[in-house]
Amino acid sequence: MLVPYKKDYEKVAMGLLSYLPDFKNLQNLKEEMQLYAEEPAHQLYLYWDEDQNIVGLAGC
Repeated sequence: MLVPYKKDYEKVAMGLLSYLPDFKNLQNLKEEMQLYAEEPAHQLYLYWDEDQNIVGLAGC
């Protein structure tokens, strides 16, 4: 199930994004999170499995 990103899940989202090579740098990761938080054109969704664990992300 996809759930829209909320500030409550920031650490989890940052942890998952940090697996991508572009976001190994903390400054790049913070800029990306700020983009999703402030720009309505950019949306981040969390993927939850059936046990309510966040196991992935989808951004557009």
